[in-house]
Amino acid sequence: MYNIFWPGTTNSSSADNGAQILYQWELIPGQVISRSGSPYYAEAQFNTRNWQNTTFDTYFASAIGNGITYTRTGHF
Repeated sequence: MYNIFWPGTTNSSSADNGAQILYQWELIPGQVISRSGSPYYAEAQFNTRNWQNTTFDTYFASAIGNGITYTRTGHF
């Protein structure tokens, strides 16, 4: 996991439950991300080299800002 937010601005976590790999970045309560530093990036990488079939593998990403939810979905 990687991000370019200021240190102490976000908490991040990941989990693998065997069916999904979940990555999460969450703003620490009381912290603010300034628009003046935009764009910000958060990345998650994983190795698909030993996977047998990725035909049905998908991704879902969402971000919430100013009460608006932004989502992106797709296939590998």
